[in-house]
Amino acid sequence: MQIPSLDADLDAIFAHAGDTVKIGGVTGRGSLRREPIEAATDSGLKVIGKRYQLTVRDGAFSGYAQDVAVEVNGDDFKIENIGVVGPDRCRRLILVEAD
Repeated sequence: MQIPSLDADLDAIFAHAGDTVKIGGVTGRGSLRREPIEAATDSGLKVIGKRYQLTVRDGAFSGYAQDVAVEVNGDDFKIENIGVVGPDRCRRLILVEAD
């Protein structure tokens, strides 16, 4: 079910504050969040990698599946987890850097 005003609001937010996203030949907008992955060591916390979460409006793209290629601002990723659609009508995809 589409909620026109919410969809338009999300599109406007991603257009002004988002990243360029390409999934399955479709280019649109989303928001990429990069978080460090830390591990405890004897000397404290150490960054051992990065976690990427891409938020997109539900319905803006199709073909979500594990290992599907995703391009964000020219950087290549693959989908690790397609997540679920939240009450805000956004899907949060977990990405990994492409090989």
